[in-house]
Amino acid sequence: AAVAARQPCVLVVPEQYSHGAERQLLRVCGDSFSLYGDVLSFTRLSLRIREEFGDGAQPLSPGGYLLGLYRAANQLSDQLCVYGSGAKSAEFLERLAASLRELKNAGITAENLESAARSSGGTLSKKLSDMSLLSAGLDAVLRGDGTLDTTDAISRAAETLHATSFTQYKYWFDGFSDFTAPEARVAESLICSGADLTFCLTCDSLSAGEEQFAPARGTAARIISAARARGIEVRTDRVDGGREFDAPAEYIKLLTAADPLSECEAAAAIALDLAAAGYRWSDIAVMSRDASPYGELCEAVLARFGIPAFRSGRADILKKPPVRLILSAFEIDGSGWDYDAVMRYVKTGLAGLSPAECDELENYAYRFNIRGAVWYRERPWAFGKSDSSRADALRKRAALPLRRMLAECKKAADCGGKLRALYDFLENIGFADSLDSFALELRLRGELRLADEYAQLWEIIVSALDQMYGALGNTPIGDTEFRRLLQILLSQYDVGVIPVALDRVTVGDFTLSRRRDIKALIVLGATDELIPKAPDPAGLFSQTERDAMSGLGLELHFSPEEQYAAELNVIYSALTLPEERLYILRPTGGDTQPSFISERLRQRRSLTVTAVNPPELAARAPIPYGEYLAQMRPLTLTLPDTIGAETARRLYGDAPRFSVTRAERFADCRFKYFMEYGLRLRPRRRYELDAATSGTYIHGIIENVSKSAEQYGGLGGIELTELLFLTKKHALEALEQEFPDISERDARMRYLAARLASDSARIAEDLAREMRASDFRPAAYEREFSLDLGALRIKGKIDRIDSWARGGVTYLRVLDYKTGAKSFDYSEILHGKGLQPLVYLAALRADPTSRGAVSCGALYIPARDDIVAAERSYGDEAI
Repeated sequence: AAVAARQPCVLVVPEQYSHGAERQLLRVCGDSFSLYGDVLSFTRLSLRIREEFGDGAQPLSPGGYLLGLYRAANQLSDQLCVYGSGAKSAEFLERLAASLRELKNAGITAENLESAARSSGGTLSKKLSDMSLLSAGLDAVLRGDGTLDTTDAISRAAETLHATSFTQYKYWFDGFSDFTAPEARVAESLICSGADLTFCLTCDSLSAGEEQFAPARGTAARIISAARARGIEVRTDRVDGGREFDAPAEYIKLLTAADPLSECEAAAAIALDLAAAGYRWSDIAVMSRDASPYGELCEAVLARFGIPAFRSGRADILKKPPVRLILSAFEIDGSGWDYDAVMRYVKTGLAGLSPAECDELENYAYRFNIRGAVWYRERPWAFGKSDSSRADALRKRAALPLRRMLAECKKAADCGGKLRALYDFLENIGFADSLDSFALELRLRGELRLADEYAQLWEIIVSALDQMYGALGNTPIGDTEFRRLLQILLSQYDVGVIPVALDRVTVGDFTLSRRRDIKALIVLGATDELIPKAPDPAGLFSQTERDAMSGLGLELHFSPEEQYAAELNVIYSALTLPEERLYILRPTGGDTQPSFISERLRQRRSLTVTAVNPPELAARAPIPYGEYLAQMRPLTLTLPDTIGAETARRLYGDAPRFSVTRAERFADCRFKYFMEYGLRLRPRRRYELDAATSGTYIHGIIENVSKSAEQYGGLGGIELTELLFLTKKHALEALEQEFPDISERDARMRYLAARLASDSARIAEDLAREMRASDFRPAAYEREFSLDLGALRIKGKIDRIDSWARGGVTYLRVLDYKTGAKSFDYSEILHGKGLQPLVYLAALRADPTSRGAVSCGALYIPARDDIVAAERSYGDEAI
């Protein structure tokens, strides 16, 4: 009617509801609504009022608010009693900012806080005094910058409203159950100006009623009191049945599922049924009280079912790779260039390397244990025969620009210098171009929501850096504090997107989904743990202190009772959104219990609870259920009892070549054998002197020492000094061949190399003693053999063969060097393990070159330096 009469009018709604409300009004009023009507939030209304009044103060972003608070805390640190030590901490700033916002939303000024501080005592008095100083200091900083916080902007609009044309408008307020103190001031200012106001409140009665309507009752009482105090007429009208959910019982379903994933699958199946019954996708909404853990999971499941969906709400910017790249860059410096920190930075996909190059660099860095300063050395170690010049070029591409940026940040004494170094770094790595390319790729892949998010991130990051530069450009700041403050500054921003198409299922939580054109609502996570939601304990005041503040006249916006009533109101508002159908699901796994809403509906509507079957539901997906399970659920691998002859030939070849090690691996664990020798999977190995590598080196060193000792009459005839010289010579040659840079590597590597040479010398000395006391003499080293067993052929290499001739008979024994603890265990032999020396003996008996010789024995040689636990008083003989 107001639009038809060409009267200017405004519908004031919460921010999240503005788009839907405007669409509704356009449907009802037609295009002429745009000429005479407007849909505004309190923030937008205050901006319009200040623009007309001529207020030149600029609106302040959340990041700017935090920076202003940081500056105020810095300036007042010497005067603060309680918060002086923590006021400069970036982590503390968030809690401090939450408390100051709460005080401002409750209409509590710095003067109120100072007055209450004088009336109280103890710690609370000091806290209130500090808060008064910080609130006044923040206001002074913002005034000096010519900026306004959102809360202050609304308060200032209330003060200047009388001097603008907005007093001549007709107003409707809808979607609110209560107002903050600044919002209430705007409403009171409009009342005083004589404007025609209509407040729409969901309430059972203005006098008494159910708990969920308590916030609306309180708001109505304050409005009526403010109007009557000024002699203004107030008329109350009751509109019954407007949004009351009064569907038949069969249209309300209580369902249970095994876990959140099964709940989301059930929601998808319900949506498919509703679509088949004639519902549009936009008629359906899927909601939970909290976005975690349902938001992203439900969106992914709906996509698997081919259901177009839009997830409302704002994404956490700190989880986005572009921001992770910046934060990881500083985390690398704090960790001393730790391997994991560097790889987190590289894997953001924005460090100038492709995914394949990231994988190559990761394997290279893991193999050679690259850490610390090695990441940014201009000339790498000479990694010998294992060197990879291509991978090392990738190392330089990833690390050198980052190293230069961190070095410039360290040189800079103030915040501005550090920010310039960071911005230059982002330009050098082509950060903005990479973001554009990534957003385009996402759009081409059909991931439109992510593409929209990435399209906003460069502007958000640059805006945050600009604000930080303007606020703290000349402020001295340490590297650690700079990194933490930058992280919290970026956390104040979020990324919001709009639906890419109108006909989509809405996915969101109770507070962010304000649509009123929903025909069917599916509620997930209806457990007592999630519904009602526990209050958020943000801020610096305990409940005891809040109670004391209330006694001092500082009424915070929400007491515990008011918080509970507000939570009930949120639940009520969500459950009464659908026009026709309501589905409530909850998981049954673990110790979960149903929420009170399920129990109330079950009792009042005499409903039964039905369990859903995920496989039957997921079978409706447009892709096969097996493929769906492989992508959405943990992988379950089921192998048949036998793989069959053909599969075996494809895995192992027509004539499998066995070694003793392979045979023992088969006896030990057949699945491990299949993974290692069938699928040829190998764990990544580091390029270092670990136990396995040391054992290989010791084998080679002992073999070379034994061969070289032949010119001195063998190990049994060589002098001890010559033996030690030979051993250390061969040890260093072996190490330098594989580790050419052994002298340049870190202290641990040099120590291990020296210990390996010493261990090898002592082992050779022990072997020499054994040879002096034995009539056996080495006959062969590293002797290869092949043992034909019909279907299988076993091949291998014997470490050493010794011979002894007596009475015309040659006796042979095999020796196997063992760097680990090893002994004959007959129980192992019975189970097909520990067969190595016995197979060697069998191979010697079958070898034509050994015909006539007697295979007389096998010996494990402990090629290791044992540490013996003994008292200091023990003599050499006892040890």
